[in-house]
Amino acid sequence: MDRKKFINLLSEEIVNTLSSDSIITVVDLQNFFVVKGKTSSEKVINVKDVYTKFCETHIEYKNINFNTIDLIEYSSKPYQDKVVEISINPEETIKIDNDILISDFQYSRSKDLGKSIYYYCKMIFDICQSYFRMSRIKFWFEYTSEENSYKLVSIKTDSYYNDSKLTSIILDNFDFDLTNFYERLSIIDNLDAYNWSLEKENLMLEVI
Repeated sequence: MDRKKFINLLSEEIVNTLSSDSIITVVDLQNFFVVKGKTSSEKVINVKDVYTKFCETHIEYKNINFNTIDLIEYSSKPYQDKVVEISINPEETIKIDNDILISDFQYSRSKDLGKSIYYYCKMIFDICQSYFRMSRIKFWFEYTSEENSYKLVSIKTDSYYNDSKLTSIILDNFDFDLTNFYERLSIIDNLDAYNWSLEKENLMLEVI
């Protein structure tokens, strides 16, 4: 069984079930799972019920010994860090630290608390990867809770372009309109496998 994939998908299922601003992490400790985080939802859910429903469409995980510790805090708006770091590296391998696995950023968060901006960054990477000869990229944003907005501060890549120049190019070509972007996300089945470069012809990537 792919343990990492399981906790990622389950974390996403719990976030979707809550249908509110949420940051929920699933931790796999081999003998049991810890589900922790905060949600603005007032409705308390049964995590095992979510798991049972989840297995209706993911039958490969139905025989897991699903012992859990539920540490979800309800009616508690999640706190988003003022500085948000997002890394896109398709060649990165999963590192297991003392047999502990933790669900990834993009699966653990609702759309306004990181999910949308993560996949927006992935879209930028997919489109720019071959153009600027990069194999990985890391973004730094300043988050403003009052406006629920992310301001790109800087990036770091292994491109032949220097980072400040590439940051400027990205800002010139991408508007970071996450509201409209999330509507596009909702119609894509497998976001991690989707290659946004397929939409490259719809953009004019200008180097100024």
